[in-house]
This record gives sequence, structure tokens and C-alpha cells, in this order.
Amino acid sequence: MIEVRNLYKTYNAKGKPVEALKGVSLSIKEGQILGLLGPNGAGKSTLVKILSTIIKQDSGEFEIDGIAYQNNSEAYRRKIAVVLQNSSLELWLSVLENLRIYGKFFGLKGQALEAAIKKVTEMFGLTPFLHKQARELSGGYRKRLQIAKTFMVETKVLILDEPTEGMDPLVKNDLMKYLRQEAQSGRTILITTQRIEEAEALCDEIVIINNGKIEAQGSLMELRRQTALNKRLLLHFNALDKHKLKAIEDYCGEKGLRVSFSGSTLVHTNDAGIDALLEGYRQIADRFEVESMEILNPSLEDMFIKVVGGGGK
Repeated sequence: MIEVRNLYKTYNAKGKPVEALKGVSLSIKEGQILGLLGPNGAGKSTLVKILSTIIKQDSGEFEIDGIAYQNNSEAYRRKIAVVLQNSSLELWLSVLENLRIYGKFFGLKGQALEAAIKKVTEMFGLTPFLHKQARELSGGYRKRLQIAKTFMVETKVLILDEPTEGMDPLVKNDLMKYLRQEAQSGRTILITTQRIEEAEALCDEIVIINNGKIEAQGSLMELRRQTALNKRLLLHFNALDKHKLKAIEDYCGEKGLRVSFSGSTLVHTNDAGIDALLEGYRQIADRFEVESMEILNPSLEDMFIKVVGGGGK
């Protein structure tokens, strides 16, 4: 559905060239939600602005649903609905006027247009503000209006740059539900975010970009393989005094188990083969009165930190 091939983009910053994208390539399937993660300055917004036709790439190609922007700009633009961090609103127009203008651009009119407006204003809690000028809305409600517009139309692709920024938790949860529904109906969604827990809960695939390059890409399971991070085994004790702690450390040393402690929790992360060591830890649990035991897969945050290695430029 979305194909990006070898995109390059360089900016001139205070007389010095800054390479924002360095040969970025990716593919997003129809009905897929792809999350684009990266630290500040990694290239996320540059990539989104190129795909949204806000800026031009230096070289490389991209297309949506088989249509390249260079070949047919109008047809390409009608394939996408976009919300950027600073998406424009006609601040001196009302909420209703903003929605009508947007819908008409995509060919909605008459009863179909009014029905679409009614649907999205109810979805995003905008009905009481229909006749208010956009400039009178709070930042959170302006963001709702920006996103509501994209749900009026049935474009093949939805591109969202930091969509939950400034949203309260209830609206954010509703938005994530709506996005899943859109994907299930076949809409392809590209979302940038710095909220790793949202990407983990929402996205089918994750792309981690850093310093203008894609460093890792795939599902959570594929990223775990790529980053080669180990599972963590945790033993939670009711309490650990220094005598009990010393006894556990000595016992683990005898068994060749390298561990660390976080409060009253024993943590083992040194071996990929935790499953093979479970019997040893069960013996610890029996001997030292463990409250509970759990095995955790690496989180997306763990993988992100390993890939990025301290942040972007």
C-alpha cells in the first residue's frame, strides 16, 4: 500500500548540511498500523512531511496504492488524510465550517457531508462547539478537530504525527479504538509517536529510526529477535533483610545463577535460556519463601533503548 524507496533529505542549518534522512526504505501493507518511533531529530517528522507532500525529498521514490506523487499529485493527495503536529486550522472559521471545507475537498456534499460531520463531532465530543471559532478552542479540542476531519473521509491512508499529544486519557483511548476499527476496515495507518506504550498496544509493526536511518523494523516478536534481548525472570519476596539477602546470593553463586536485586525482587536477565533454569529458581522459591514468580519478555521500551543507544543527534 505504502512503498518508500531510498529517501534522502538534507537541510541547511546555520550554513551546515544536516542529513535528516539517509536512504530510508519501508513498506506498509493494506490495513496495517505502522508505528514510527525515534528520538527527537531522528527523521520521523521529515519522513511524514515528505509522504504528506509538504516538503520534497532530495532523492528516492514513494507511492501509495500504486500512485507515485511525482506522476499524479492530485490523485496521490486524494489517497491520504494527514494530521501533522501543527496541522493548519482556519482559526477564524467555526468548527462546522472547518469540517465542511475539509469534506468538500474530498468530494462530500449534501446529506453525505452533513452525516459525516454529525458522526465525527459525536465521536470526538465536538457537538457543543460546532459554532465556536477554532481559535476559541483549547489545544486539546483543536487536536480533536484536526483528527475528526480525517475520520470524515474514506482515504486509503491515514498519516498521524504525534496524534495523542495534548489529549486527555479518555479521548486518547477512544482514538486508539477508532484507529483499530479503521485498520480492520482496510485503512492503512502510519503513526509517529514518542509514547512507546501506545505504539506497543496499537501497532502491528514498529519502525525505529535514528539519525535518519532505519535501525530496526518488524512486529514485536521480530524486534525481539533482532535486538537479541533476553527474557527477565523475577522472584518477588515479601521482605529481604541482609541475612536473607546474603543467603540467597550465596545459594545463587553455588548454582551459577547471576542475579541482581531491585528492592525485594530478584532479577535474572543474564541468560537467554531462562526456561532451562526454572528448576533452580523453583528451588529458591521453595527455600526462601518467594511471594510470586514471573517471566517477562523484553518490552518495546527495552528494545527502543537498545537500538537507539542513548538518543538521536
